[in-house]
Amino acid sequence: MAIMHKKILTSLIQMNSTADLDRNLEEYLSKLNEALSYGSKFILSPEVSNFITTDHEKRLKIADSLESDIFIKETKSFCLKNSVWVLIGSLVMRSQSTNKCANSSILIDPKGEIKCKYDKIHMFDVNLSEKQKFTESKFYQKGDTAKLAKTEIGNIGLTVCYDVRFPNLYRQLAASGAHIITIPSAFTKFTGNLHWEVLLRSRAIETGCFILAPAQTGIHGQKGSRESFGHSMIVSPWGEVLNSLGSETGLCTAEIDLSICNEFRSKIPNLQNMQHFSLQIN
Repeated sequence: MAIMHKKILTSLIQMNSTADLDRNLEEYLSKLNEALSYGSKFILSPEVSNFITTDHEKRLKIADSLESDIFIKETKSFCLKNSVWVLIGSLVMRSQSTNKCANSSILIDPKGEIKCKYDKIHMFDVNLSEKQKFTESKFYQKGDTAKLAKTEIGNIGLTVCYDVRFPNLYRQLAASGAHIITIPSAFTKFTGNLHWEVLLRSRAIETGCFILAPAQTGIHGQKGSRESFGHSMIVSPWGEVLNSLGSETGLCTAEIDLSICNEFRSKIPNLQNMQHFSLQIN
């Protein structure tokens, strides 16, 4: 589907989710309405918008189904009422596994229907320090299918947070026709300081896509809890940062022009120029 001069005002919600689902929902709905007041037609929230906790028993207890989740219900109503697109960056949800959750990104269309659901493929299993160890695969069921949603506002590839470190996923989405790739995140403050912007700009340049990366920010609960980097960011196919937030909660808004995707790819056709090769080790 060719996109010519398709301009869309988009807003990224930067949140500080905690273990209090009701509080998080109130903040989320408030930011949706604020973005709407600016005229945004595509609004995105960060990873695990509904709640963040290190207590897995609590996680299993709070996580809801696709049919019953309150964030999905409220977002469907909001989209239908206001004729806008919303990406719930991700929700902690029930999975087919009885002892694990799913980390699901959900795109809802202006009719209030779920257009696409993507389950995060790459689990955040890292060992940053003695105090910062993460074993996401222990608590979440990983996805196994990349998702591209073809819509009237462009073709949207869905990814989540740690996926950003696996460029083959992004190349495949772009080669399949993506104009926009979403990266809702809860990046750690430590890795965010070092890698966040360079990773987002790299994925944009490699793919010729707009990168929309709404982020969690701040300390999630009591002092000593995990801390997210923030700095939600909108990046053009040329790697230009169109807008970025700092570490405060709020909105990151910019107009994106999808005709730039075609312009970039006609000048730098790296997706077409990619070669298959063998590796020889001497």
